[in-house]
Amino acid sequence: MASNVSARKIPISLTAENTFSNWVPLYGDGMLILSGTFVATGKLQISRDESTIYDVTDNSGLVKAFTAGGTYTFSIPSRGFKVRFGIATGSYTSGTVIGEISQ
Repeated sequence: MASNVSARKIPISLTAENTFSNWVPLYGDGMLILSGTFVATGKLQISRDESTIYDVTDNSGLVKAFTAGGTYTFSIPSRGFKVRFGIATGSYTSGTVIGEISQ
């Protein structure tokens, strides 16, 4: 996906597995808003270079999984990271995941 993001807000509209939003540069607190009717498990990912990619985890080290609409907050503690949301291979059944990542 394109990395030339000028705003700190990225729309999300996903309808298949192995699809992701564009990257958005964020530092500090961010917000993920999801809606739509879907059967899928999404995840947030971070990267500095869009090549080495890490799944966002909770305090226990487990990958955060998003399976329903809602408003979720997260924190990126270091500068220089970009964030994206997506549905990994094998994690999509049906519907459309709609939302946005913002700061």
